[in-house]
Amino acid sequence: MRNIDKKILSYYLYFRTIKDYDKKVVARVKGNTILSNDEEFLENVSSGKYGLQMDESLKYNIYSIKNNKVVAKVDKHLNTYSLNGVYSGTLYDMTKFLRIVVGCIVLALITICLVFTNIAKTSSDVKPISLIVSEIDGGIVSTEWNIFGKYKDDKVIYPGKKGEYYFELINKNSKALNIDINLDEVNEYSIPMIFKLNLHESDNSNINDYYVPANSLELNNIYIPANSSRIFKLEWYWKNSGTNDKDDTQIASTGLATYTVKITVKSVLVYE
Repeated sequence: MRNIDKKILSYYLYFRTIKDYDKKVVARVKGNTILSNDEEFLENVSSGKYGLQMDESLKYNIYSIKNNKVVAKVDKHLNTYSLNGVYSGTLYDMTKFLRIVVGCIVLALITICLVFTNIAKTSSDVKPISLIVSEIDGGIVSTEWNIFGKYKDDKVIYPGKKGEYYFELINKNSKALNIDINLDEVNEYSIPMIFKLNLHESDNSNINDYYVPANSLELNNIYIPANSSRIFKLEWYWKNSGTNDKDDTQIASTGLATYTVKITVKSVLVYE
């Protein structure tokens, strides 16, 4: 169709249906035919009045079930025409929009870079786990860490044990990000693990001063400038319960203590 100001009809293609903006189904797509009994829809798509003749390849015929006949045509760009080929309006392609969104999400997940390394408990030269934050506005990234990996020569995790994990969130966008971080756990043996999560800054300023369970820990509205990163320190502590410490120690020493932290990062682009 030649360049004109299109008239967007108040209907959209949603996979194999056509809906109005109240989400009412007004037609269904079957093969290369759009079947409808909705009189208002049929009137809108068949009353060509814009003086523009169809010059694109035909994609659908619009068929009136009640009148048992074709009443309009649709080209490959979802422009609708009366039977004499005069343009009457354009349907919005919600299916194409959703496919683009899903494609972007899949691409973002593919491009997430997760580099897992075991880090020393204390070191001035911190080499953190790296996590590239999603490039999609409002994107969510989740991953899991086994914090009972080897720390230097330590092989047994036991009640009273403390440790640290460092991770870096990298913003490769041309815009800044605000991020929210939440933790959860996979804790098959009900080990009383508690945590602190803070920015690993030079002034050692803490946002969370107290140890809390994983599902109670969060950081919100952390600002990461464009093309930069910030390092975080996750401190963990196997709390002395006083009652099950002997059993807990046996679980750890036999190698049964598998404890996994799940981190979820939500990012929002900052338009400054």
